[in-house]
Amino acid sequence: MSNNLVYRIMQNEDVEEVIQLFAECFAHREPICKYLDAIESSFTRPMTLECAKEPISFVCEDTSLPKGEQEFELLKDKFDSISVNENSAALKYLINKLKHEWLYNDHPDLANDASKMKKILNLFALGVKSTHANLGIATKLLTVSLNHAKSLGYELAFVIASAEITQHLFSKKLGFKQTFVLPYKDAELKGRKFLAGIEKPPHLI
Repeated sequence: MSNNLVYRIMQNEDVEEVIQLFAECFAHREPICKYLDAIESSFTRPMTLECAKEPISFVCEDTSLPKGEQEFELLKDKFDSISVNENSAALKYLINKLKHEWLYNDHPDLANDASKMKKILNLFALGVKSTHANLGIATKLLTVSLNHAKSLGYELAFVIASAEITQHLFSKKLGFKQTFVLPYKDAELKGRKFLAGIEKPPHLI
């Protein structure tokens, strides 16, 4: 099958399929979105459309299938301008909060420098269909997209790994530096522990 897999930059014509795969993968496998019921068109569509504006997100297409089956990696420099609904806003809030803390704790020299901030990449979403699991697609997709981003001048990559499989992928396979551990029971929004019901995994990194 590996000979039929093509890794390429996401194009506008890929958007609808990526939106559908985004929703399917995260609704069943991503703990925060499952718990908040945050995966719907008002979330997946604007996120995917925003990422499609720049040539840094990648898809993997299986060319042996009639229309091609795609896996995806969505990347963006920032998501502040994206409008989402209330449940999705909680997720957006968490992403921005953790990135802010990471910047000021680990890279204070970058936090107030707009030109340097543009060189930080957010790895936002990664999805592989269950029919294509355990083929090394996620690792290859990330490696290809990160190398491409580096060639464009990006110097740092920030990711929040919320599921067990992505935590293993980033920390063990790709060697990302772990800079924080946030137990789900301690995540707060307006004084409310809004992720306290998530038990597996017990935390995000």
